[in-house]
Amino acid sequence: MRRIVIVSGIALVFFLAACSHPPAGERAVLDRDFGVAGWVEVGNQRAQGGDAGVVLKRDSAGRLWLAGRTCTAAESPCAREHTAAALWRFLASGEMDTNFAQNGAWVVDGIGRGNIDLVFDLAFWKGAAVLAGTVESLGGDTNLALWAIDEGGMPAPGLFGGRGYWIMDGTLASGGDEYATRLWPDGDRLWLVGGASPAGTNHYAAAWRIQADGSLDAGFDGDGIWTSAQPNRWAIAMVVDRAGRPVFGGGFDPLLWRLLPQGGLDPTFGNQGELALPMGRADAGLVRSILEMDDGYLVAGFLRLGQVRPVLWRVTAAGALDPAFGDQGLLVLPGESFYYYDDRGRFGVYGLGLAVDEEGRILVVGGVKKENGDLDLAIWRVLPEGKLDPDFCGGNACLWDSGHGNDWGASLVYEGGTLWIGGRMASAQGDYDAAVWKFKIRR
Repeated sequence: MRRIVIVSGIALVFFLAACSHPPAGERAVLDRDFGVAGWVEVGNQRAQGGDAGVVLKRDSAGRLWLAGRTCTAAESPCAREHTAAALWRFLASGEMDTNFAQNGAWVVDGIGRGNIDLVFDLAFWKGAAVLAGTVESLGGDTNLALWAIDEGGMPAPGLFGGRGYWIMDGTLASGGDEYATRLWPDGDRLWLVGGASPAGTNHYAAAWRIQADGSLDAGFDGDGIWTSAQPNRWAIAMVVDRAGRPVFGGGFDPLLWRLLPQGGLDPTFGNQGELALPMGRADAGLVRSILEMDDGYLVAGFLRLGQVRPVLWRVTAAGALDPAFGDQGLLVLPGESFYYYDDRGRFGVYGLGLAVDEEGRILVVGGVKKENGDLDLAIWRVLPEGKLDPDFCGGNACLWDSGHGNDWGASLVYEGGTLWIGGRMASAQGDYDAAVWKFKIRR
């Protein structure tokens, strides 16, 4: 299928602060040398569909890899039942890398014999780009999927038997669901977390450790698979810390788990390996991103406090809330936000990008609503002690608006005062496109 790249003109309206005249101090400014006006968007030529960037990575050559989803159907608007896995590669300039796959775009649909293929994460492992997600089977359940793609956009010969993909079915029972939302390379093995369920029942949080040929690593939890004791749980975010322990979290009520490298919950973390994150008056929440810090973990997510709000938690290495951060370990960021999830794991679009700069300040990327309900891409900066930085966009979020509808930054790469953001934006044609922005922090 042919792809089209759309780079929007300077005429589009954008806002880089909560008001039309940003206050004095630092702010995020589009790098006009990237793309045409500081961003590039990738749309579907055949239909007005739901193209979206979910995760962005930058390689050692400065190229940008944006993984997400696209549409393969001809109808317009495109139904979500025709969602395909997608990976786009851009040069450092913002141009599509035509040496990759088909004019810079790799698209796969139907490897599970169903209509839905979704990507939730991307990592570089053993010389390949490895994608994690889920595919629909012919019977309508979802199965965990991994794809391994080489430099040219072809199946990587040294992984998963050279087929270019690996599918896991039947973690808990035949006909049930599986999906991987995060992956983490660990030497010759690969960690995955997500969710699994028997057919027709609630999901359990799940973790897998696999080897390069796609076989499960029996050195982890006896058979390569761990699942939570309680249902109605799933994992969305993960980091593997310096001790080799996977730390991951999810929702409805936001939880963190830490496992031992050999399997099983780590009894030295929180309450026998689990930590319930504080919710205040919220009735639901999600964990979306985790970073390891020198003395613990930084966690980004959402709480539904009447309005949905983006939040940060700071957790010690022992699994306790850090009382010196924010309000006893919790900081609620300004602005009404949005999150989406359902029982089949399709919560990949509304992520939160998370990074720490050279001075220990925290950068968060997501989206906030305006009064008319339109979502704008949002960038917050938080001081190490858990307070909004008053020297960055006046202590609020820097905002960006396409002028056509909802915009969202789902993933963040930060380096030396530059932010590359992957996500989705409303196009001039009235549908959603996958997008990459490049901002620089300027005074």
